[in-house]
Amino acid sequence: MRSSTCTQVQRDSCAVVSRMQLVLHVAIAMLFSACKPDRLPTPPPPPPALWEVTNLNVSCVGGPASITDVWVRPNGSVVAIESRSRVIVYSQGVWECVYQRQMGLTAVWASDSQIVAVGDSTTSETTTWGLIVTFDGTEWSDSLVGHQSSWRVLQCVWGRSESEVYAGGFFGTRYRFDGSSWTDITQRASSVETAIHGNRDLIVMVGEYNDQISSRECMLSVLEGPGEVFKDESCPAGSRIEDVVVLPNSRVVAIASEQILERDSNGNWHVVPIPLSVTQLSSVWGIDDDHIFAAGSDAILLRYEAEQWREMQNPVTWSVRLLAGASLGTLVAFGDSRTEFMRYAESE
Repeated sequence: MRSSTCTQVQRDSCAVVSRMQLVLHVAIAMLFSACKPDRLPTPPPPPPALWEVTNLNVSCVGGPASITDVWVRPNGSVVAIESRSRVIVYSQGVWECVYQRQMGLTAVWASDSQIVAVGDSTTSETTTWGLIVTFDGTEWSDSLVGHQSSWRVLQCVWGRSESEVYAGGFFGTRYRFDGSSWTDITQRASSVETAIHGNRDLIVMVGEYNDQISSRECMLSVLEGPGEVFKDESCPAGSRIEDVVVLPNSRVVAIASEQILERDSNGNWHVVPIPLSVTQLSSVWGIDDDHIFAAGSDAILLRYEAEQWREMQNPVTWSVRLLAGASLGTLVAFGDSRTEFMRYAESE
């Protein structure tokens, strides 16, 4: 009868063949890996993000609140625009309503003692003015800007200081505040400004151009040094720019719908790689090269660290629309939820 087992010699031969096959498989796997230069070693997973979910019940509003814009003061208090055109302030765990109009407020910037909110005010069926509301530390005042035959809706505002504040909006509307009055610095009537940010050396205004109804392209406009004249720069994004942040070292990060852009020292913009799961970005914030955050639909939260963008763990399921902070310890996130917001609790 023919044996179905190996003799001792056969067993030794089988073992040698098995070892040779194993070595061959490993060599083939290493060869295929080397043929894919775009595949980087998988980085270690980031530590859990310490986001704290906080109740958004604003008693002076009468319950849940829908936030349309937010700014964090240097002292850590949060100033926000509520959808019913209220200015509300969060400090020491309490929300307070500090100003209200019938309608029109869309964006806000604040220092420790000053608040500037912008939007629009319709005075007739054919006339909509840009609206600027200011709190100087003592009292509120408002002013209308634009021309009687125009539609000058303001959508964004940012200040380098209390005596240098910029606002932008539809039809290229741009205004600059010098501490006493607002000056029209509009350059191109076909642009729509959606966001503005800067530091002591650089200011970047972003949005889109709309030269024709069927032709839209992203807009990047930069002011370097003193002056009032912004310079347009070539934009590689495929849609309008939604938000921008300028770090203290003048690194600039902007976001379009499904793209993140960066500006190099020569004024050239580049699209940078991001996770494939990103579908719609809406806000970006940063304090230094190791702490840059982006957020958007489907509860997406991204953080730039170790020279790449990575997804963060998110304790909520709602889409994050707004990021703001004066430091890492005061970073907050607002979005589709009308009952809660998040505070970032990781130490600096």
